[in-house]
Amino acid sequence: MQFVKLFLAFSIIGLFAFGGGYSALSIMEDLIVKRFNFLTISDFWKIVGIAQITPGPIALNIATFVGAQMGKIPGAIVATFSVIIFPTLLSFFLIILYKKTSKNGIIKGVFESFQNMIPVLIVLSCISLFLNLVVDIKSLLILVLAFLLIFLFPKFSILLKIIISGFISVLLYLFVFK
Repeated sequence: MQFVKLFLAFSIIGLFAFGGGYSALSIMEDLIVKRFNFLTISDFWKIVGIAQITPGPIALNIATFVGAQMGKIPGAIVATFSVIIFPTLLSFFLIILYKKTSKNGIIKGVFESFQNMIPVLIVLSCISLFLNLVVDIKSLLILVLAFLLIFLFPKFSILLKIIISGFISVLLYLFVFK
């Protein structure tokens, strides 16, 4: 029964994850945490953090990790397969459909509406992430400092910004937030 739930949850994520993994985070959170109760909200966002630093698409990484948590190796295989099979088939179908009807105004309108939805989904994911990660003044201060570092020094290497943000966070926790 657990494998059926994994298949269903990640098939839905795969089918409705328009715009990539980040725009689908709110959908993933809803299904993984609220509907199927695979993880707590805290564990979900920890997995999102891990999925961001591991190679590969974020939805695929999350599916593999959650599947492994729920059903070991078979669970990881089911969840990983589920999240990629329907988007792959849908992509083939849409390519064929688009080639045959690319001049059709209705089809163009559908694709344009999908493009307009993506920023909204990303904003919803950011709001959810903010509400779940900022739990006290310490985390808010570190978040603000990280954003300032990113936006005040746009020419610095992103790797250098990550290292500096981590170093500042450790210093704040060791010496300021005792």
